[in-house]
This record gives sequence, C-alpha cells and structure tokens, in this order.
Amino acid sequence: MKKLCAIPIICLLLCGCSTSTEIDKLMIVSGLSIDGDDKYQITSQIVNLQDASQNNLSPILLETEGDTVADAMASLSQLEGQKLYFTHAQTILVSSKKLQSGEAAHLMDLLNMAPRFRSSIRLAATVGDASTLLKTQPHTDPISAFSIRDSITESYRMLKAPDVPFYVFLNDTLESGIDGILPLLR
Repeated sequence: MKKLCAIPIICLLLCGCSTSTEIDKLMIVSGLSIDGDDKYQITSQIVNLQDASQNNLSPILLETEGDTVADAMASLSQLEGQKLYFTHAQTILVSSKKLQSGEAAHLMDLLNMAPRFRSSIRLAATVGDASTLLKTQPHTDPISAFSIRDSITESYRMLKAPDVPFYVFLNDTLESGIDGILPLLR
C-alpha cells in the first residue's frame, strides 16, 4: 500500500513546467516597422541580451518580407531559431505609403487577433521608410524603439502630437464617423 501511495507523490515531484521557455531562449522584440510597396517588409528591433551583463544594451535588427503581415511575421520568427517575445514591444511604425494604400487592415487584424502584442503598444506613421527610424541610433537610449516611445509620449505632454495606444486607435476606427489618428514621425 505504501508503494502505491509513493508513486503519485514521486510523479508530482518530478514533473516540471514543460510549456515554459527560459529567458536565454527568447528574443525580446522592442519595436517593429512595416514598409513595402508590393509585399510587406518587416524590420524587427530586438534587445541583445548577450551584452546585458555589462549594462550595455544593443539592438539587433531582423528583416523579412511576405505577401501579408502574417506571412512576414511567420518568416521573422524562423530567422534566428529562437522564440520571439512581443509582449515588451513598445512601438510599431508603419510607413505612410503603406497606410495610404488601404492595406492597414492586415496590420489591424494582426494586432487585434494575436495575443502576443499588448493592446497598449504605440502606433505611429512615418514620412519615409519606417525601418530607417529603427535603424537610427538615438542619443538618449541605445534602443531606438524605446526612444521613439519616449518622444511620442513627451510630444503628447507638450500638446504637439497624439499619443495613440493600439486599443484607442482600434476603438476609434471601429466607431462609425470617427477616424483613427496617428502621430507622424520623420
């Protein structure tokens, strides 16, 4: 009888978290940019955790393209072989050419249906290619997506530009008679 009771107890003690992922196996995405004429070109800025031990954060840029946003995102996660972690993403930059072409519905669907993005992620439109803003090294923060988020928030405080989280933009675009607005970056 003691052996029968010991087997379930041992099984409970030996089982672990099989669905968890160690942090060294994750690639933390700080920002995305969406460009392209015919296809979707996505540039993802990732925080390099290898240099984090020296308190020196540096970005890694991954670039992919696809026929839809979902295709480009799927190929993005296959580039490095590690799992992409989008929960800490701060900004999504979309080129104004992509927004004016009327293909913004793919982006809205991706953000609305994918649970990996926070609804408080900041959206912004860019005058030129959105990827050039992610590739630009800012003076204030080593990760440009964090610096862009801070500048959008500061511009809102100074009443110069809107600060639009995704959930606000989605609510505005779903309401009849209301158009969603985004800050325009150069």
